Amino acid sequence: MNKVELENKFLKLVEYTYIYGYEDYVKENILPSDLKRDQFGNYYMKIGESKTLFTSHLDTVGKQKLKVNYEIYEKDGHRFVKTDGNTILGADDKAGVTIMLNMIDNNVPGLYYFLIGEETGGAGSRLLAKYMFNMLSNYDRCVSFDRRGYGSIISRQVGKWCCSDEFVNDLSIEFGKYGMDFKSDPYGVRTDSAYFMSIIPECTNLSVGYFNEHKVTEEQDLDYLLELCNVCTKINWESLPVVREPENFDSTEPEYVQKVTDLPMYKLFNIFDEVYDIIYEEVKFLCANDNFFKSEKEMIFYDKNDLEETLNFIAIVHSDGSITLKKNDIKIKIKNIDSLKKNKKRLKSILSFSHNLYIDEKSINYN
Repeated sequence: MNKVELENKFLKLVEYTYIYGYEDYVKENILPSDLKRDQFGNYYMKIGESKTLFTSHLDTVGKQKLKVNYEIYEKDGHRFVKTDGNTILGADDKAGVTIMLNMIDNNVPGLYYFLIGEETGGAGSRLLAKYMFNMLSNYDRCVSFDRRGYGSIISRQVGKWCCSDEFVNDLSIEFGKYGMDFKSDPYGVRTDSAYFMSIIPECTNLSVGYFNEHKVTEEQDLDYLLELCNVCTKINWESLPVVREPENFDSTEPEYVQKVTDLPMYKLFNIFDEVYDIIYEEVKFLCANDNFFKSEKEMIFYDKNDLEETLNFIAIVHSDGSITLKKNDIKIKIKNIDSLKKNKKRLKSILSFSHNLYIDEKSINYN
């Protein structure tokens, strides 16, 4: 596709906010007719022989499909596109979709996956990782075109390194050959590629030039996107080194037999959601494996700025509704969610893990 065709393709993709459940509309009206649909609702195409998986996601954040009114304007010498302020734009991740469509048009070898439900916690990628291990294990690298800003090669997400320094360095050199500056960004959170980290050695996300994602102020640098579309057809993806050993970011499944006295699962889910909300509100820690919650399971909390993982701790919601926070041999036992709520302003001090504690609605006791 030439620049005009690429720009029109992107603008066509962002005409509506295609939320989770509406991805088929994108396929039927915009995407190539020869894409295949897997059993999970994702769309894919294989071109040539390659050890590289390319991904983007078809859904946008939101609760309903809405018409987008956009405008193109100039800023800092580049053309940008934004909405009238009543909707998001959806460049997250229609920019990534546009890049992949152009790579397909240019017959760049690879397995191309257009995933569903990323904004709901990776609905399509989670199922793909869970049930298609053998297929995915044939690939050495996963490149997701889904990151804000300019020049990021995500090297770390969900509190774990997702690709090697060697991979980042060589990919930076490849982009540099064509005048684009890309470098390591260890401050990723979690996207579709995270679910492949236990299967595929080198997993990353690349910046595609959108900003303020998930907000009505979202904007896309059109000129950057068009340049990146061109350069991605020239990168020697197959030459990128494979060094990292696949590593799972999830904890092991608990060996637990449910008892009649246990709280219903929906209540335990609600308790975990409240625990997560309080921890994030008070100390800004994230949970790596919140999409895999079960009672009695170790839920891993991390600070994305802590690259040495020294601040990580575990939270467990027990089947009776009690809560344990632990780090190494120190345990903070909390009677119930109300006890945590009443002491949430002390959470930063509690999470120093200096002593074993028992916390109820009335007091904090040293064990």
